[in-house]
Amino acid sequence: MGVTGNESLDTGDGSITLEGVSGDVSAHTGSGGIRGTQLRSASVQASTGDGGVHVDWLRAPTAVVVTTGSGGVTLVVPSGSGPYRVATHSGSGGVQVVVSTDPRAPPSIDVQTG
Repeated sequence: MGVTGNESLDTGDGSITLEGVSGDVSAHTGSGGIRGTQLRSASVQASTGDGGVHVDWLRAPTAVVVTTGSGGVTLVVPSGSGPYRVATHSGSGGVQVVVSTDPRAPPSIDVQTG
């Protein structure tokens, strides 16, 4: 909780929870969800083979990459932040983007699911 340095977390089986982290984040799990709350991290990479990803930020991120083999993704950026360059792909299920987008924007959000 409240970690200011960069975080690299990897688990084969189990969930990952981050709270109040402000350094860059790299979180990977083979089976289990990833949850981040009150992040100040500019860069977040999160991947899970089987599990969902839910992350919310207090400070707007600049680079987000999320991949799930099976599971939903919810990303909540601060109100009024953006625009973002957004790329999404869903193998099954719908995609809903509710953030200001611009294909030329430097901040990016890339989400791919199963």
